[in-house]
Amino acid sequence: MDVTLYSPAAPCSSCLVTKLALKKAGIPFVAVVADDEQIQRFKDDGHMQFPVVVVDCGDGATWTWSGYRHEDILRLRDLMQETPRLAA
Repeated sequence: MDVTLYSPAAPCSSCLVTKLALKKAGIPFVAVVADDEQIQRFKDDGHMQFPVVVVDCGDGATWTWSGYRHEDILRLRDLMQETPRLAA
């Protein structure tokens, strides 16, 4: 599973907390500053806050959430532990 965390150019406390929680859970991720096109796409998809976390589950499937979501981070950690080949 590939995890990308999108954040705004300006500092975002929810983004910082999410990054720390992902690191603490041992989840590798790529941090990206969202551009205007990505921000509009996130809004069109119903995401109204940062960070926007996009998990590529493979085979074209994605899982996304926005804002700090501790329960989703723990769920992602558990899924990655259950399926080690997906974490590679």
